[in-house]
Amino acid sequence: MRRVSIALAPLLVGALACGDGPTDASGNAGDLTRVPATIADLSFTPATLNVRAGTQVTWKNNGPSIHTVTSDAGLWHSDRISGGGVNSYGSPVSGGSYSRIFDQAGEFPYHCAIHPTMTGKVVVSE
Repeated sequence: MRRVSIALAPLLVGALACGDGPTDASGNAGDLTRVPATIADLSFTPATLNVRAGTQVTWKNNGPSIHTVTSDAGLWHSDRISGGGVNSYGSPVSGGSYSRIFDQAGEFPYHCAIHPTMTGKVVVSE
């Protein structure tokens, strides 16, 4: 068994090096900064995210309701993001998420298209 794992090691290293790693908006591979945000209780948390250009923001829906992450300026619109809860067996179910890479400096206000009073903003610096 040991001989097999040693023989497969170069293949595994090569696969990891050539795999689908993170890319920025222009398709360049590299290490992205990732910032989490949550959706719950009819709010985005934090309400304002301050990030550097090239950062990937991921909103995770931790509440029971369906939401969206929609740019006020029409720059992006997520699909409906399912809420968490429990399945038919009573086990917790994780809610859905939406990710976007912010590659240009500026202020990007957004809202939930289903609940328009839910608002947030991403502030991107160089």
